[in-house]
Amino acid sequence: MSIIVDKDGNVDIYLKHGLGNLAAYDFKADKENLKLTMMIEAIRLLEKDETGFTSVKFLAESLKDMGYPMHKKKFATYMEHLLDLGLVEKTGIYHYPYRIVASREKLTCVENMFIMLGQTGGMPEMVFEYILKKNGIDPKSDLSIDQSISFGLTAAAFTSSDADYTVEFEPFATSLELEGNGIVVASLGTDSGYVPYTAYSAKKSYLDANPEVIQKFTNAIQIAWNKTH
Repeated sequence: MSIIVDKDGNVDIYLKHGLGNLAAYDFKADKENLKLTMMIEAIRLLEKDETGFTSVKFLAESLKDMGYPMHKKKFATYMEHLLDLGLVEKTGIYHYPYRIVASREKLTCVENMFIMLGQTGGMPEMVFEYILKKNGIDPKSDLSIDQSISFGLTAAAFTSSDADYTVEFEPFATSLELEGNGIVVASLGTDSGYVPYTAYSAKKSYLDANPEVIQKFTNAIQIAWNKTH
């Protein structure tokens, strides 16, 4: 975007990519991706460590040196995540406040987990790619998939673009049909087969502090499962 002010003080705003991409830009998602990237970099610093110890100050300053918007107070939250993941533990020693307890293999495994979490594309898109591959179609070379559009705007973007197909949840798919802008031709759920979709998660610190709540929640899930299966 460029903003030009003429000699009379009139302002002209030029959007490089048009209003479509501006509407599709998801600031919240972009911010979350940055958080994930910084967490991945922090785990990589633990992988490279040769001392067996680390600190909030060291990791925060290292990330800042890489160009990330990080400072010591802000990284304290990230360190809580590293504790919950079982990658580090507190030592009570001033100069060596955290001991790295995870092996390099585990650190790499957790790093890859975060990389998968931060990849472009939601569940519908990933299932779609799985179906394509299962049918001998390469998602990267045989077709073009636009993953730049915010999830809630894909139906609207489909109606105003040259795209041939879109992957939609309801009620968006039915809306496209009712408006005469598309026809449902296949079901990803049918073609993909069984896909574990929903998972419940909690921090280790919460599990340790609230065992009764966790047990009640687990019991409720089991009761619901028994009634539907």
